[in-house]
Amino acid sequence: MKKNKKILLSLGSMSTFTLLTSALISSSCGQEKKNEPSHSINLDNELSNVEIKIKNIDADKYGNHLPSSISKDKIIIDVKNNKISATVKELSSDDQSGELIIKFELKEINNPTNVKEFSKKITGFKKKVLNPQVQSELSNEHFSSLESALGLDKDIFASMNESKIKSNSNAGDFIITQATLIRSDDKEGNIEFEVSGSYKGTAFKKTKIKSSNYFKMFTSAKSLSAKVDKNKLFKDKKKISEIKNLTNEQLKPYISEYKLWTQDNNEIKVDKFLNAGASISGLSLNHKSSDNYTITLSLKYNYKENGQIKEKTVTTVSSEIELKDGDIQDYFKFLETVVTISKPSDDKYASYYSGKFNSKNASQQFTNNLITISDDYKNFESDQVTINTIEAKSNDEQGKLFVKYEFNCEKSGVKYQSTNKPIVTIDGFQKLSAEVFKDLTKTFKLINKAGSDQEYSALVKKVTDKYTNEGKKADFEINSSDQSYFGFTSGQNSWTSLISKENETYKLATLKAWNLTNEGITLSSSNFDENTGIFNDKYQVIDLKIMGTKINNFKEESNKIAFNFTFKVQLTINNSSDENSNDTKLIEYEFTNSATN
Repeated sequence: MKKNKKILLSLGSMSTFTLLTSALISSSCGQEKKNEPSHSINLDNELSNVEIKIKNIDADKYGNHLPSSISKDKIIIDVKNNKISATVKELSSDDQSGELIIKFELKEINNPTNVKEFSKKITGFKKKVLNPQVQSELSNEHFSSLESALGLDKDIFASMNESKIKSNSNAGDFIITQATLIRSDDKEGNIEFEVSGSYKGTAFKKTKIKSSNYFKMFTSAKSLSAKVDKNKLFKDKKKISEIKNLTNEQLKPYISEYKLWTQDNNEIKVDKFLNAGASISGLSLNHKSSDNYTITLSLKYNYKENGQIKEKTVTTVSSEIELKDGDIQDYFKFLETVVTISKPSDDKYASYYSGKFNSKNASQQFTNNLITISDDYKNFESDQVTINTIEAKSNDEQGKLFVKYEFNCEKSGVKYQSTNKPIVTIDGFQKLSAEVFKDLTKTFKLINKAGSDQEYSALVKKVTDKYTNEGKKADFEINSSDQSYFGFTSGQNSWTSLISKENETYKLATLKAWNLTNEGITLSSSNFDENTGIFNDKYQVIDLKIMGTKINNFKEESNKIAFNFTFKVQLTINNSSDENSNDTKLIEYEFTNSATN
């Protein structure tokens, strides 16, 4: 019987690999740590020590497999350096190009903050052949889908869309192999072109498309409106009085939200026209009375008629508009655009901040150092603006913190709060997940108390006495029906709470025979904050329960009896989806302790 050959793909030398990204993110900071220890392993240099294996593919049959047929469980990453671990994070495939992209993570085992993600592209897989039997033209019912996929914009001239019609391009469900522009006419408001390619994997032959109802060429505009850009005024620390005499290029940054209307009341989307190549000139303000002004401008654009490109300038004057300096609420809105959102450069998780903030004994705004106002904009006129956090929730599984906040300012004894309450999502915190707790060094587990501890010694003796009394059977096992054999006082098949929330505080239970530990640290009042539920000053534990599941694997050696305790743990962490969510995530895992009597 012929054995399958596994393909070994060396990251250092395999020609079918193309390095897409050198490193994406650190799982703890969203970027490489600035203060990474000097002894950290350079993960980029470890690529030559890494091999990728794809299971169940013969080397001479490699090209017979579509990339989409390769699942994550078929990817094995071997690392020669035993100080480095590797994890497959994500696969993406393109059957039409025969390419598979593998995103994987390298991590230094003894320095878990040293972690990077890499992406590798494998070529040479079987390519999916488009349905050769379907060679009709693209049906009319798909024309609008094609217009949308190409990004054709009917708020501007047809000719302004010509650059979007191009060969060898992907557009949504369409693959355009050949595209030819026939004509466009801005007086008629239409564009004609021919395309061939495929739609949702089905090929279509060359099809002539006539796309209509584009904005038609106009020769005049009957009305105009615009607004002063108060954010720009605040940023430049300017007043209306300082810009009212500016014109053209100097004035442009301070005027926004232009709106023009043609003689037949069609609104001209000025911003879209400007993005498509039109330009504004002759811009000026004319003071009428008090805060009332008129704005004059000329809109210059190119249009196409009968195959000829022509130029047109339309000049218009606005009706009176009010231009006033921004008030304090306007300033608060401006601050939303300039606040700095940052992630702390430490090893704390998102729930550290939400836990501290939501503690009934919180004495300060623990989230404010994540949202800051630069010194340039801390004052409105001469009065200081501060930030107040309203809500803070976290998702430790995704490493996200959701914060709702407001701006405050006191002027002449009057306190102002921003009417708008901004909401931000801060990413890049370290993550807690079931995968993390598969690493036994990070799990919450039980360690027997000192050998002289009478309770632990009595527990071990109780188990071995039971084993002896049952005749020392080879397959003897104690199940979860009596938790007292595991050192708990709970009843049959019951959970024992080790961390639980009671009356807005978190209770840490004490066991007689065991110590609750994590990362080699025994939980106690010195490293578990009962006001917040935060462990080791890192993350919040909502709830932690444990149950003994079995005691087995009894062996006698040198007049001693050895056996194993197996425990199941249920850990509840924060898993909020937004600033109002109180969702949690239940993580369940098992661990085994050995014992001897």
